[in-house]
Amino acid sequence: MNRPLTVTAIFFAAALAWCTLLAVDPASAASERLIAADGLVLASIAVVGILVAQARWARRLSIAVMVTLPILSIGVNVGFWWWAALGLGGVGLLGVLGPGLRPIVRQLPSASGPPVKSVLLIISLLAAPTVIAVMRPVHGAGWIAAAVCVGVGAWYAKAAPAALAVVRIAPPVAILAAGVIGHEAWQLILAAPFAAFVAYLAWTADARLAVHPLIASERPVPLPPQLVPPEILDAAGLDARGRPKDNP
Repeated sequence: MNRPLTVTAIFFAAALAWCTLLAVDPASAASERLIAADGLVLASIAVVGILVAQARWARRLSIAVMVTLPILSIGVNVGFWWWAALGLGGVGLLGVLGPGLRPIVRQLPSASGPPVKSVLLIISLLAAPTVIAVMRPVHGAGWIAAAVCVGVGAWYAKAAPAALAVVRIAPPVAILAAGVIGHEAWQLILAAPFAAFVAYLAWTADARLAVHPLIASERPVPLPPQLVPPEILDAAGLDARGRPKDNP
């Protein structure tokens, strides 16, 4: 039996169960449905990151999803399906915490992957709708802020150079606006640290290197003629000093 595939399947099934409960519960409002949609997106990203990229951040994201979704589902009506999701979620959490993913997930950081803080920036932007939904009820500014964060995060994930300038300004401003326009003071208290965290990640060197990598200049570098094989110099019509040979 393929243990990593089994653990990943149980994790995604548990995430799907919690998201479904949040979405279909009669007492759920727009905030709960936004959390459900965002949780399913993050769980899907974690699955792809584990099975395709074999990334450590994907395993950590799966742990965060398994811990966060049950906490945010406390307001859902407790019944048989709630307990079933809790049991499945417990198995999924133990699976991603245990050694089941060890054969497939790297134990050391990747030498060729994107910088760590740039990955954390993308995940934070995609998780922004959940943070905004916690500032319930979700109003017009909240929906706009969620759309801005997800859209800019997806654009930045494509390593578009122009996205770097936008990601440094638009998401923090949108998150702060959602908190300021909220109906309670504690919404701003929740929005301000998250906006500051996103801004910090966006202004790090890792965020810049993800779209502007350190690459060698494309200008040709002159090679001393002493290092060039004689047959190549002859074919180019050059003498041993790299100068054109006189025509006979």
